[in-house]
Amino acid sequence: MNPLNTLLPACQCQQHALGALTDVVKLGGRTYSIDQLLDKVLVASGPIRVYDRPGGNVMYTVSSGQSVGKIYSFNRPSATNGGQFWLQFDHPTAKWPNGVPKAAWITSDSYVDTRVLETQGTQTLKQQMEAEKEKAERQEDPVSYYLKKFGLPVLLIAGGIYTAVQLGKTVIETFDTRIRTLETNREGDKQRIENIDKKIDRMLEMQQEMQRQQMDFYKEYAGALDYSKRQLNK
Repeated sequence: MNPLNTLLPACQCQQHALGALTDVVKLGGRTYSIDQLLDKVLVASGPIRVYDRPGGNVMYTVSSGQSVGKIYSFNRPSATNGGQFWLQFDHPTAKWPNGVPKAAWITSDSYVDTRVLETQGTQTLKQQMEAEKEKAERQEDPVSYYLKKFGLPVLLIAGGIYTAVQLGKTVIETFDTRIRTLETNREGDKQRIENIDKKIDRMLEMQQEMQRQQMDFYKEYAGALDYSKRQLNK
């Protein structure tokens, strides 16, 4: 990083609807919080002039479709930088004597391809607000959230599947417990080995049948769930 950035004047951050103090930038016609832009590579959607410092001289121009660079810092609007919000990145070729790349700057009103930002996971301020609102609703009232999101029919089917799964698990666990008990008894009473073996075999058969029926049940409810979703989406 260029140490010059630490000497540049700063101003008050803005407070947006998320409730956090942060810098809000309008870039490529969309509004972002600055934390969404840092460490992201910008690509030009039109000619972009690159400056040697905020409010300074033009060093070169980036053509449409070319990479501008990875943003690592910024400078807020002030009387000394033309009242613009500036984004800082490494100069592609110029370096200081110690090998550290010199800084380069662009203004936030430059032609930036926002589609490239999206591919890097960048969210607009609106998207951040919607995600925070959805998270809060899910935490505060999960039932109402999922009811609104998926609808009552889907939830009822999902509830039926959940109940069936839990019931099936309980029955199978009961069989497992009884089988383990019979195996213990067999070790302690050699005279009853033959009868106990028959009971164990029968229990194993019943357990396998229950598991098969449970799998059939899953398939039927999965089909019903898929049908319900398609009906809701019409």
